[in-house]
Amino acid sequence: MLKSVFVSVMCILLLAQYAERSTAGETASDAALTAAIQAAKDDPNYSFRLDVNCNNDGQIRSLGLYRGRIAVLNRTRQVTLAPDERMALLDSLLDAGFPDFEETYGGRPKNEKQEAPLKVSCRIALEIAGMKKTSVQLFDAEQSADLLGLADRILDDVEKLAETGVEASDLGDGLDKIARGILAPDLLDLRLVSLPADAQTQDGYILRVEAAVISRQAYAPGRVIGTPQATPMTNCQMELMIDALRDSSFDALPQNLHRADTTELDVGVLGHRKSIIARAGFPAASNEEQAAFATLMDKLGEQPVDCQPSQ
Repeated sequence: MLKSVFVSVMCILLLAQYAERSTAGETASDAALTAAIQAAKDDPNYSFRLDVNCNNDGQIRSLGLYRGRIAVLNRTRQVTLAPDERMALLDSLLDAGFPDFEETYGGRPKNEKQEAPLKVSCRIALEIAGMKKTSVQLFDAEQSADLLGLADRILDDVEKLAETGVEASDLGDGLDKIARGILAPDLLDLRLVSLPADAQTQDGYILRVEAAVISRQAYAPGRVIGTPQATPMTNCQMELMIDALRDSSFDALPQNLHRADTTELDVGVLGHRKSIIARAGFPAASNEEQAAFATLMDKLGEQPVDCQPSQ
């Protein structure tokens, strides 16, 4: 019984995650993207997002760059780029001609007569000035030396800075370090799906926090998929959200709780994640744990548009 309930909830969550994906950003022209990258070089405060992910025969390397300077290596360590390091990364994009890259490489299998084909998949995605550009190397197919070379160069350069990075020992430590300003607020990753007991007539919602952007949309499986309303989080909103998670001791709560509404809350910081599933059919935890989760849900569901930071 519990297994079937879990599967049904996970199906809802997968549909919800698909539904809430943002379509913000327009596909960039080569010239416009080149100009935007050059503008970012000229202005050290120019914000952009870059993701580089590579899988070389099972060896996975990744970089997530927020605001053009907050780098996350392999989802476990935060490094802040110095101005010259940031400029070198942008130079790498320009020197390699990234704006001219194809969307996909490896559309056909590698020639069987060639020996020992490389099995590397890479993805480079850039969002800048309202534009986005993604180039992907398909796994076990004809390889692009340009794409793989650029990905390796960027990853190699940032990985040299790893010793200066900051880690989190667990999720609670990650939340504490965001609260204390040691980790960037961009590193909070949160997905909340809440469906009322009567989902046939009442709408639920999806709340998403990623890269310091908060979005919310109406959601009812098979009936309503609303348009996500996304806005950058204010410092005050982020402070209230982090405080709510810490006050509830979220990382110590049971993974299953009793609740009339079907709810999943998934929270991550630097590779540390925890999910809580709550629904009417689950047994109740202790009174303190149930009350802490109920209070947390109230606070998350009532995120203010504007607020005053604590003194």
